[in-house]
Amino acid sequence: LKGFKIQVKSLDFRPGGIFHYSMTGSDGQRMWGRFKYAEISAPEKLEFINSFSDEQANITRAPFSESWPLEFSIPSRSTSGRVGRH
Repeated sequence: LKGFKIQVKSLDFRPGGIFHYSMTGSDGQRMWGRFKYAEISAPEKLEFINSFSDEQANITRAPFSESWPLEFSIPSRSTSGRVGRH
């Protein structure tokens, strides 16, 4: 993301594992997020659930909108690196 620094807190790249990270804006605001990996079939499929989180990786609301979904699925069935959203 432009203007944000990403810092990885933990990465467990396996089905059921979690990628936990923070994003810090140029104004110093820090947001936490996580991916929970649902399915990994290299190189053709990577599916995960994305959400905002707190520093302990507990799911939280988006800091900018109460109506943003708590979780959303990110399926991919391509080796092109493009990720779809539904």
